[in-house]
Amino acid sequence: MVADMAAGCVIGVDLGGTKLLAGTVDSKLEVHHRAYRLARPDDTAALIDQLVETVQERAAACEDDRLVIAAPPSTLPAQVEQLVNRAAGGPLICVHPAAGNAMKQWPADYFALVVDRLIETHGARIALIGAPGEEPIANELLARLRRPEAVISLIGALPLADLPALLARASLFLGNDSGPKHIAAGLGVPTVGVHSGTVDVREWGPIGVNAVAVAREMVCSPCYLTTPQDCRRGLACLRELSPETVYQACERLLLLGMPAAAATAPKAARRELARPARRAGRAARQSAAGLAAAGPR
Repeated sequence: MVADMAAGCVIGVDLGGTKLLAGTVDSKLEVHHRAYRLARPDDTAALIDQLVETVQERAAACEDDRLVIAAPPSTLPAQVEQLVNRAAGGPLICVHPAAGNAMKQWPADYFALVVDRLIETHGARIALIGAPGEEPIANELLARLRRPEAVISLIGALPLADLPALLARASLFLGNDSGPKHIAAGLGVPTVGVHSGTVDVREWGPIGVNAVAVAREMVCSPCYLTTPQDCRRGLACLRELSPETVYQACERLLLLGMPAAAATAPKAARRELARPARRAGRAARQSAAGLAAAGPR
């Protein structure tokens, strides 16, 4: 048996040699495993090697010095600097509305509802981020907004190497379960990740004290399905995850980014930024663990 308690992983072979068990260890040291049937006894060594590597990689990801990116970039490209200056009157929020996978794609019209409310309630300025090819999702979101003038799309226009510089200036990140979510959380940016039930949110959620994964509790999760057509429940894990639930998580975590935004804003803007923070001081003091418990429905 191979185990790493920090990573929460354990693997082993049953006494008959016909099945390999791999699973996770929870906070009560209870093992939740899944059996992999071996077609031939000589399959055992190769499969064990793969799972041992998985345990080692997960253990490395759980090391303290991997939780936060220690040296966020300080220099912004000119176009990003212009965006930050434009957002000086309100918090800058980076939104990644795409996922690169239909099984992880929260509907664009749901994103639009949350974005509009963040703009109207907090005076937020929104930067849409994403890779080339994700422009259709951004266009769909923009077409459904009531306040499109407060949104700029950098999808397909901002190189990946410059993305951390933008995220480091943001008061909040909102996005699907994808790479930018992990970068934002690693930089210490208040991060809200919208998760489907296709994978275990406890394993793939954002890591950090200012990060929360919002997901519905589903008896069929994790399902590990690869296409929406395979889901007999019509992707209820995403379609029934309400914009209100995601907005509440955003509003609470947004308050964690207010001090940084206020410190770089003009004096008049700092007064505006301080008002919602004072009104919701109690919510700002809630821990990220409490947010995680309150967010899902």
